[in-house]
Amino acid sequence: MLPAKQVIVDSRTSIERRHHLLGGVYGKTLKRAVNRLGINKRVTSLALRHSFATHLLKDAADLRTIQRRLGQEEITTTEIYLHVALGANGMGVTGPLDL
Repeated sequence: MLPAKQVIVDSRTSIERRHHLLGGVYGKTLKRAVNRLGINKRVTSLALRHSFATHLLKDAADLRTIQRRLGQEEITTTEIYLHVALGANGMGVTGPLDL
């Protein structure tokens, strides 16, 4: 999610924090950007994440690097992205932005 513009002070801890926007705000922002770019395909944040993971794989990034870049806590989640990106035959696939 995108960070909020304002920084707030937590009344309990006095720590400054930046809250995240609701997911709907992100979706609307993504949709607006896609429309401005004239992309006629359906674009979702999940598709962007898969495309990003695919490009990291193509650039020979290792599993842990991809995990960190995607912000995933569990390595098993990253392995799912790798399995999808590599396909059944072990060959790389074309990402949505390559088409």
